Amino acid sequence: MARAATIILGILIMLAFAALVIGFIWRLTGHGPASTSVPDSPGMDQLRTGAKITDMKVDSGHVILRIKTDQGEEIQIIDDNTGRVVTRVVAPK
Repeated sequence: MARAATIILGILIMLAFAALVIGFIWRLTGHGPASTSVPDSPGMDQLRTGAKITDMKVDSGHVILRIKTDQGEEIQIIDDNTGRVVTRVVAPK
């Protein structure tokens, strides 16, 4: 009985190890789930015509821009890693 249990457990360990190796190779070749990493190049936004950056500050992973436009002033908070606008506050004229 003990011999049969040892053989069965040995087979299960070998199957688990084979599954790990196959999973590793599967991900290594790019067949794994989509990566949620940060893109290599952040997006690029262009200011509207006539807009000017009047102030810029960097704080804890964010860039804070104060922008003056023809319609008024706005503040944009941009994430350093992704380059995406996190928050935008518009103050009309």
